[in-house]
Amino acid sequence: GALALENSDTGGTQPAYQLTTLWNATKQHAFRFSYAFAPTLPNLYKKSVNHQPSSFGRIVGNPDLEPEKLQSYEMSYLGQLMQGKLQVESSIFYMDVDDVSASESFANPDTPPPFLVTFDNSNHATAVGLEGKLSYRFSRGKSVYANYTYEVLSDDLDDIMVVDSTPRHKFNLGGIARLGRYTLSANGGYKSDYATIPANRSAAFIRKISDQFRLDLRLAYQPNDMLEFALAGQNLLESHHI
Repeated sequence: GALALENSDTGGTQPAYQLTTLWNATKQHAFRFSYAFAPTLPNLYKKSVNHQPSSFGRIVGNPDLEPEKLQSYEMSYLGQLMQGKLQVESSIFYMDVDDVSASESFANPDTPPPFLVTFDNSNHATAVGLEGKLSYRFSRGKSVYANYTYEVLSDDLDDIMVVDSTPRHKFNLGGIARLGRYTLSANGGYKSDYATIPANRSAAFIRKISDQFRLDLRLAYQPNDMLEFALAGQNLLESHHI
């Protein structure tokens, strides 16, 4: 178990805690159950902003905005098969987020500009998903792995920045091989599309990020036990990385 208390000007004093239990069914098979609660403190922008991006409206912060409250439940399995050469990890999780901050706009006929945008805690969101990982060790210094994550988000207001804020599918495949004093490792990854807001932009600038593939390679040389030289390349399939 763990307990934390955090105090800030934007969120006041907020507790966070986690409970976990591990059951070793056998030497090769174990199960883990966990529960966690944590607040996400509102940022200064949503509490204090006073900005007029155009002649049509003004963005005003809400000093009474409350922290978002997240509860997480997870059940995992860890196993070793084929005399320990094959390792299996899998988990399912459910997250419930209350008091999610959402933007609210309304007409203001008395004071120009006519529209005001502010923030409140009117939204509620959930996330459900599963994760799996397989790793196989051929011999000392030679292994391969694959992992996959699937996650679905939903909320009461059908906000695209909640529902589409994270890739629904994520997959990685890689391995490492040691040949004498040389080590070669590689990782190939995939993310499905998701939505984001570029830095210093409002929700009107939501950007859809398309599916992404990436390839990372690393070649290392170790002349002795105290020294290593490495050449690494990241995101080798694209000239730019989002």
